[in-house]
Amino acid sequence: MLEASVQKALRMPNPDRIEKVAESMHNLEAVVHERNDAYFRLETGDGADPPMRTVTSFAGFTYQKRATEHLTPPDEHNKKEYEVPYLDDDAYLMQKLWAEKEHAKQRDALDDEVRRRRLTKNQVKHRRSARSYISDISQLKEAKELVS
Repeated sequence: MLEASVQKALRMPNPDRIEKVAESMHNLEAVVHERNDAYFRLETGDGADPPMRTVTSFAGFTYQKRATEHLTPPDEHNKKEYEVPYLDDDAYLMQKLWAEKEHAKQRDALDDEVRRRRLTKNQVKHRRSARSYISDISQLKEAKELVS
């Protein structure tokens, strides 16, 4: 839109207006899709959305993939895609490690939340970070007081 307005020597529309137009176009697309879906269901019994199938990747993750027509049977083009979530040993190990990693993330997030709830206002107010390293004894506050 910016390039078109520059070429025609027009002012660029307000950003709020652009957002409203984008939202209107999204709503129109939703209405047209719903109409097409209803029409196809009446005519053919199938919806307007392409058929999907569940595929398992080599690492054992399952995802939805759009079904396509093949010129040759699936056995002949040597692609390893499974309808049923079949896992070999490597994929099984990958799934176990992935689940352990996700569990650790959830556990750490829960621990952080508990620590945040336990902080008092005084602890938050006077929180200061410590030095990352000390290269001289004079950098220590206690040592300075003892020396002087």
